[in-house]
Amino acid sequence: MTKINKENSIILENFIQAMDIERGLELNTVNQYRDQLTKFLSFFNDKKLSEITTGDIRAFLAFHKQNKIWNKPATFLIYITMIKAFFKFLVTDGIIDDSPAKVIRAPRPHYGEREIKYLDKDEIRKITKIMETSRYTNKDRAMFHLLLSTGMRVNEMLSLTKKNSYINIEERKIFLAKTKTRRPHYIMFSKEAQYYLKLYLIEDQVNNSEFLFHDKKGKRILRGYIWNMINDTINLAFPYGWDKPRGPHLLRHTFATDWVSTGGNLIGLQSIMGWHSLKMTEVYVHQSEDLVTQAYLEYEKKKKKDYRRFAKRKEEKRKYFKKNKGAKKCEEKKT
Repeated sequence: MTKINKENSIILENFIQAMDIERGLELNTVNQYRDQLTKFLSFFNDKKLSEITTGDIRAFLAFHKQNKIWNKPATFLIYITMIKAFFKFLVTDGIIDDSPAKVIRAPRPHYGEREIKYLDKDEIRKITKIMETSRYTNKDRAMFHLLLSTGMRVNEMLSLTKKNSYINIEERKIFLAKTKTRRPHYIMFSKEAQYYLKLYLIEDQVNNSEFLFHDKKGKRILRGYIWNMINDTINLAFPYGWDKPRGPHLLRHTFATDWVSTGGNLIGLQSIMGWHSLKMTEVYVHQSEDLVTQAYLEYEKKKKKDYRRFAKRKEEKRKYFKKNKGAKKCEEKKT
């Protein structure tokens, strides 16, 4: 286990507490901040925070890149954002005079170049068929179909409560008040999710847990439970190998890709997924071969329609001028 000296540990906990209060971070994000910054501080052994330089931070980043601990620009961006926020807090609290991280620039991820893995229709059918077996409960099926049909994050689903969350099963709507990006928004879910939610809630009437999805003791289900459930279904559906990710985020990517492939509005997708920027949708546009084909066929169809309209108008003009020219000649003969 990575350790840091007591003084730095106290300062780190003060920072984590400040971030939690000021930003209202998810529990998972808070733990990520604590774990990653602990690794960062342990890299410098017992060095005082005021002695850490810009060169030290760059050395830390270079070490992780050279050892291929981080391979994605997005990972660098997350780490550097945390480091910058930490040193900004130290300056604000008067622990150091100036931030050595302020000149560090993070590589921006190019969303359109990112390769996304998702389930195709045949894979969805096989996994859904496995979910229908007696191995899984109505609660498992409800969670699976919710994730697949809404694109919501696992933490967003597991944070749903029976009293404080707006869930309208008849209208198939959920209001997500607490999200990773702090952007409250409505989502809708499928009829399959509606069906299993109804069955699950009938079975769950005797339990007084505050959480919509909970374990036998009434406590909130852990992320690991969802991961194991999806991993288990993949192993059963595809016993001869699997070359895609196994986590629940695969279902989020599947929903977004399917939305784009069927011609869904990108602004609508941005709202449903809770993204800050429309650029996040680019990766799904690039990944969707069907969308490109569909868009081009619609372009050709529109082009043909426009040409026919143009040809029709041209023909009407020709007939009009021909008719008027003939009428003019008749008048000239009469005179």
